Amino acid sequence: MIFPSDFIPLFEGNGKICQLDLHMFTEVCKTLQRWQREGRHLLPTSFNLSRQHYFQNPTFLESFVQVAKEYQIPRGLLDFELWLDKLENGQPVARHPNT
Repeated sequence: MIFPSDFIPLFEGNGKICQLDLHMFTEVCKTLQRWQREGRHLLPTSFNLSRQHYFQNPTFLESFVQVAKEYQIPRGLLDFELWLDKLENGQPVARHPNT
């Protein structure tokens, strides 16, 4: 097993963390869509996203919302948290109203 503390700094350092976050989110949406088709009960899912999203593109949540729509994930099932601890004392500061 690879722990997040082992790979997240690497991806933040090489600038690929935003791509990784969106890829993982897409994979989760694919899984949720499959489970929904199979009639499974879906549970709310929370995503912690890198602060680099905010610094690279303040409207970054739109990409995630589009993926959720593409896979027909019910509104309210997904929750995003963006931690900017140096700016907001560890409080989540970005949420999208359509999630």
